[in-house]
Amino acid sequence: MWAAIEERGWFLAGEPPLDPETGFVANPEHSMDRLGCWSSDRSLAEFRLSRDDAMKVTLLSGTCIGLDVTRAKSRLFLDRLTGYAQQPGHYNGTHASGLFGPPHLPEGKQVSSDPRVAGHRSDEVYMTLIARDLKMTSSGEMFTGGNAEKPSTIIKSGYNL
Repeated sequence: MWAAIEERGWFLAGEPPLDPETGFVANPEHSMDRLGCWSSDRSLAEFRLSRDDAMKVTLLSGTCIGLDVTRAKSRLFLDRLTGYAQQPGHYNGTHASGLFGPPHLPEGKQVSSDPRVAGHRSDEVYMTLIARDLKMTSSGEMFTGGNAEKPSTIIKSGYNL
């Protein structure tokens, strides 16, 4: 992880890595967390990304992040991320997610009317959108989500650890 930060200037956990040119995952698996499933309409509109295209992007994990803030791209990433966190409405957390469906949410708290949306993971959503915008790839070879395991894993995330 430290070597990745030294080489690139950042470590972002996500699997598999995003293509640095398109920002999409080649041949995404059905079991992966998709940006399109976990982002509000507002966040996608902010980056002019369609819901269908967001379904082709793997959501970065908030499990672990490393930034060399002496590097311009890493500093810009952090500045933009904290900027969105400070603006009202972008970081509406789990209390405003659509995880249990729009009928169970108070009026005005729905993040999307699209039935594919399970909620809004604000930190991970904006990390993914900003990283994609800045062409910052993830360190997928070192990260494993869920219960999967591989020899190169140094960071593991999931609800059933």
